[in-house]
Amino acid sequence: MTKADLEALFGYNESLGQECPLAWKVDRGYKVRKGKPVTWHLNHTGYANHSIWYQGRVIRLPIHRVVCLMNSDCDSLAGLPSVDHIDGDILNNFAWNLRAIGRRLNSRNKKKRSQYRYVTPKHRKKGTKFEASLILDYERHYVGLHADAKSAAIAADRYLVDLLGVEGVLSECRPLNFPEMYGVQDEGQGVPRIIEHWEPPPPAQLELF
Repeated sequence: MTKADLEALFGYNESLGQECPLAWKVDRGYKVRKGKPVTWHLNHTGYANHSIWYQGRVIRLPIHRVVCLMNSDCDSLAGLPSVDHIDGDILNNFAWNLRAIGRRLNSRNKKKRSQYRYVTPKHRKKGTKFEASLILDYERHYVGLHADAKSAAIAADRYLVDLLGVEGVLSECRPLNFPEMYGVQDEGQGVPRIIEHWEPPPPAQLELF
């Protein structure tokens, strides 16, 4: 869709909330009236989306890209580069929190989505859960949903070590959230090494993290 198409449909209004600060400019059927907030849902990656029937087909619109396009010099969604959430909160879709940047620069800011690696917050009606998942050899490995981020991080570490072994984790330069739990420490300048004569803590200690 072009910028003109979107500006004809939506108006920007921060009072509607950070997840979707958009309101309809036109009437689109009985339930969608001019001035009403645009409805939204979470996609599988945790971003706010809106689905719209447009020119004979359903189009899924990422809210952050729509807002960014409406406040940029680009002419269409297809021409808009990667959009970065400046504060790292992927559900803060206010215009001042969005910037169109290259994909490489955008990836550097993704770590702010969680304080732990391989952990993504999932906002649900019954509260926030934390998903642990990894990408290995272009394949996604789902580790599960957890009540808190630290539990998800521990589960991701365990999965990674079970799959590759400690030696494999080091050889593939896969960082762990809690390397000390597996006898790994930083030797300086970001070079990890295996601690000699190390023994893992008993299970009761693992649960303290």
